Amino acid sequence: MDRGQIIQTIAMARRQGEIPDLCGIDLSGANLCDVDLRGARLCQTNLSGSKLQRAILIRADLREADLSGADLRQANLHGVIMDGANLSKLNLSEESLDTASLVGTNFNEANLKRASLRWVKLAEASLFKADLSQANLQAAQMSQANLSQARLDQATLGDVDLRGANLQQARLTVANLTGANLQDSDLSQADLDKANLTQSNLTGANLEDAQFRGANLSWAVLRGVKLNMAASLKRINLSHADLSRADLQEADLSTAKIGGADLREANLQGAKVSADQLAHAKLDGATMPDGSIYMPEEEQEPAQKETPVGRGSEKHRATAAGLAASLGRIKGKQKE
Repeated sequence: MDRGQIIQTIAMARRQGEIPDLCGIDLSGANLCDVDLRGARLCQTNLSGSKLQRAILIRADLREADLSGADLRQANLHGVIMDGANLSKLNLSEESLDTASLVGTNFNEANLKRASLRWVKLAEASLFKADLSQANLQAAQMSQANLSQARLDQATLGDVDLRGANLQQARLTVANLTGANLQDSDLSQADLDKANLTQSNLTGANLEDAQFRGANLSWAVLRGVKLNMAASLKRINLSHADLSRADLQEADLSTAKIGGADLREANLQGAKVSADQLAHAKLDGATMPDGSIYMPEEEQEPAQKETPVGRGSEKHRATAAGLAASLGRIKGKQKE
């Protein structure tokens, strides 16, 4: 179908009160610039290499359509349905796809820099090596999405749902992830330097070799996560974070803020941390840097209070009064 036939088909359907139906048609390379396709059915349509500049695609149905190589500059894509569509390597820089349904869509290596993707549905979508730097993904639904090696520098990801998402080697420097849900996500080798993760949920996340230099994780939930010596934690803000049962063995926390953090039953063995840093943290049952188990002084039996720390049991208990001494010993061992 040429441009004239397409426009005529759409106009005729609307005159008859019907929805324009172009599903499954080969429109590859078609000139659809400025065409009003709002609400049209274009599912499984071949639009590869087509020209859709300034086209109106509001609420159009493009499920499983092939848009590879298409030109969508300045197209109106508000509320468009593109579930399962192929948009790989497409240039959508600075375009708006707010509220669009993009479930399972292929955005591999696509250019979405500074694009507006607020409230979009991107669950199970593939964004491998996609450029989403400075994009606005506020409250987007991205559970199980593949964002491996994607660029998300300075992106807005507040309240985003990234449960179970693959973010291996992704760049999230200076990204805003306030209130983000990252439960069970894979952030191994991800770069989160200076990212804002305030009040985010990282329970069950894989943080192996992740970089958090200067990142803000205050009030974040990190129950049971592994943030040991492999992770870069310089100047990280963990104040009031929930780190209960977290693995912090040999972690360098010397420049971290951990005031008010919940470190109950966490493993801090061999960690670089000072008594002043831990002074206002919750430490019940935590393994201290020297291997001792912390227990509040008031919970100990009188006989235990008279027993010097480190004697009489394989896993001795550190009291509040002996906290500074315990840290001093481990510091001395490290110097040796």
